[in-house]
Amino acid sequence: GVVNASSSNVRSTGVRLSLLRLLRGDHMRLLEVQKTRQHQLYADLLSSLPMLKHYSCRGRTELATAFSHASFDDSEVIVDNAAVSKSFYVLMQGSVKVRKKITVASGLSYTVELKVLQEGDIFGGDRFSTRMPVFENLSFVAQGAIACMQLSPDHRLLDARARQLILEEFIALPDEPLLLDAFDQQSGWEHEKTQVIKHEFK
Repeated sequence: GVVNASSSNVRSTGVRLSLLRLLRGDHMRLLEVQKTRQHQLYADLLSSLPMLKHYSCRGRTELATAFSHASFDDSEVIVDNAAVSKSFYVLMQGSVKVRKKITVASGLSYTVELKVLQEGDIFGGDRFSTRMPVFENLSFVAQGAIACMQLSPDHRLLDARARQLILEEFIALPDEPLLLDAFDQQSGWEHEKTQVIKHEFK
């Protein structure tokens, strides 16, 4: 009777282990299917970006595997200073504010909102270390809850043409002297700025 009970326990344990292996295998296959679907979604979205139109279908699919999902809450700062960030995002859902901090005088600065990005737009830091002034004090802030594709910081699949087109997206933003002029004209700030500068040199 003792032997039969022991044999029964062994068989029961073996059955449980077999079921656990099957469940683990099913779970891994499900994760793989979800990952494949996500990468296909990313590849489809990348195909709509002008700077990646020259990529082959295979090239975009390879590039898609280097992206991961990222989400941010309302008013969360995604990139604080683009000049020192290697982040690169494609906005999938929601909108993002593009802001620039401009220095009016020593110790005195203001933040100006340049534009609002929408679904399909790209944004991020000076990924290619160009040291262009436009990236200095440029920040990106979530407007409402947002979802993005985030490119791995050390990824190298972006070719030279894509890099140039991506940079042109940022170069098109106004630089600090233009922003200062616009700020002066729109706010009547010129008189106050002059007073601040006079005060500093007393």
